[in-house]
Amino acid sequence: MTNKKLSHYFNLQRRYSRSINLERDLDSVEALEGYVLTKRAIDSLKRIVNSFNSDVGNRAWTLTSVYGTGKSAFAHYLISLCANPQNKMHVKALAIAEDKLGKDNDIYQLIQEKINPVGLIRAVATGQREPISHTIIRALLTGVESFWTASQRNKINVVRQLVDLGAEINGGGKVDSKEIPNLVLELAKESQTGIFIIIDELGKNLEYAAHVQ
Repeated sequence: MTNKKLSHYFNLQRRYSRSINLERDLDSVEALEGYVLTKRAIDSLKRIVNSFNSDVGNRAWTLTSVYGTGKSAFAHYLISLCANPQNKMHVKALAIAEDKLGKDNDIYQLIQEKINPVGLIRAVATGQREPISHTIIRALLTGVESFWTASQRNKINVVRQLVDLGAEINGGGKVDSKEIPNLVLELAKESQTGIFIIIDELGKNLEYAAHVQ
C-alpha cells in the first residue's frame, strides 16, 4: 500500500491557512477570495453601511468576540467595499455581495447608494502597545498611500504633516491626541470623501493606556 500525504486528499485555500492582517492585506484580492458573508456579517454590514453619509446614528463601532470568529476578515471585507469602485478590492467585494444577496437585495442596493463614488480613505492599522494617537497616525498614513498616488501626496499639505508625524513617532517622539481631529477634518476636506478608520486588536492600546496611568 502506497503511503500518501494528507495533502493528496485535502486542499485548503491559502486564505484559510493564515489570519488576516489588515495592513498587509489591504489590497490583496487573494486574502478576500473565498470570504463568506454569514448572517451576522450581513446584519453588521447593513447597520454600518446604512450610517454612511448620515448625520444621525452611530458612527463608531466595536466588534467583540473570541479569537478566530472572523472579526478581522469581516473588517477586511468591509474596508474592501469602501475602496474606489474601479479598485480591484471593491470589485471583488461587490461580487461577493452580489453572489450572496443578489442585485435586487435591499442591502446590496444600500451598498451602491451609500458608498461614496470615489470610495473612502481606508485608514487601517493593527493596535500596538503605544498611544492610540500613534496608531491612528499609522492608519491615516496607510489610508492616504492607498487613496492618492505618490505625486499627488507630495502636493498635499496635510499628507506632508502626517509623514512628518510618522517620522517623529518612529524617532521615539510622541504625538498629542488633540491633533488627531484636525488632521482627520483636513483630510476629509482635501479628499472630498469620508475617512474609514479601522483599528484591529485595539486591546493592545488599552493595555498600554492602563500601564502608563
